[in-house]
Amino acid sequence: KQDKKTTLTLLEKQWIENSKNKIIDISILNEIPVINYSGEGIFFDFINSLEENTSLEFNKVSYTIGQVPKTEYALKLVDKHNDNQILIYRDNYALFTKNKIKYTNPEEISGLVIGVLNSDLTDVNNYLNGANVTYKTFETIDELFTANLVEYNEEENADNSNYIDGIIVLKTTYLEDMLQSQKSFISYNITEYTKDYVLSLGSIDRLNIIINKYYKKWYNDNYAKSFSSHLLNN
Repeated sequence: KQDKKTTLTLLEKQWIENSKNKIIDISILNEIPVINYSGEGIFFDFINSLEENTSLEFNKVSYTIGQVPKTEYALKLVDKHNDNQILIYRDNYALFTKNKIKYTNPEEISGLVIGVLNSDLTDVNNYLNGANVTYKTFETIDELFTANLVEYNEEENADNSNYIDGIIVLKTTYLEDMLQSQKSFISYNITEYTKDYVLSLGSIDRLNIIINKYYKKWYNDNYAKSFSSHLLNN
């Protein structure tokens, strides 16, 4: 069945034919579980499918969180996607604790000492409005995870300024770090506090249309299976 939202026009097919010998640079945020980790994830499944079915070729340039992508076409982490970006995945913040306990609302978190990145403090405080908690801020994610691994003993660690009950970070982004610690449980999902993994489009209008159309088709046919498979692997 022909669908104008996913079916390429004759002009778009001609553009692909004329561009088969051109390599398109694309920056890909790496080491993100489920999304793209060591060349595997839902984004790589999409790009590989796009290449296979159009014969377009992408030069994949890897970069990590904190670095700036060097190409206009790029998989990026942004606060909220815009019209020139394709939403790939929406990640939310979560509270990880050492104890296997579930909280159903912010009020139940009251009394905890929670570690957060200094850059996230204002937003976390806003979204946990109503929770009477103490925040300890850290400049880097490594410092935050190191502090979270301190074993708490009421007598020995009562004055330990590094002690915290848990940390708040992006759930999927740092999923592997938390799973490997073997002492961390997702105790509360801050579903309203999110960030978006997006494919930023560039200045080639015809290519933008082709990618948009192909992603709509790929999303309907393959996204759920791809996501479930990579989440299970993690």
